[in-house]
This record gives sequence, structure tokens and C-alpha cells, in this order.
Amino acid sequence: MTTIDDLHFRLLVIGLLLKGAADDLRDADVAPVSDNVRNIGKALASIHDVLWSIQARRPDLTPAAFPRLPPDAEG
Repeated sequence: MTTIDDLHFRLLVIGLLLKGAADDLRDADVAPVSDNVRNIGKALASIHDVLWSIQARRPDLTPAAFPRLPPDAEG
């Protein structure tokens, strides 16, 4: 059974891989570059949404790159 810790870690790794892929698309000139980078950006935004949900449940898993939600924030 997958734990929140496992899911959190995998999503962080996937986010890093996607960011690298977006950088590589520019270097490799895989047309249409702007559309492909935009699609990767949408995927990253979706991953970040899930990470925010995890953070709301487990604030201790918040990486330094993600600011903590204020304690009174609704989630």
C-alpha cells in the first residue's frame, strides 16, 4: 500500500523530471516547442495541485520550494 510519504516523494521527482524535459524540449527544438512546453507546464501545475493537497494534510512534507499554508487557511 502506498503511503502519503511515498506519493509525495514520487510527485516531487516527477515534477523535477518534467521540468528537465521542458528545458530539453527547448534545446532539442521539438516542434512546436511553445505548445509542448505549455503542455508540460500544465502537467506540472496539476502535480503542484496534488502536492498542495498533500501539504494541507501533512505540513511536515512541505519542501523548502513550497511555502507553508497559514494555519487558518482552508483546504
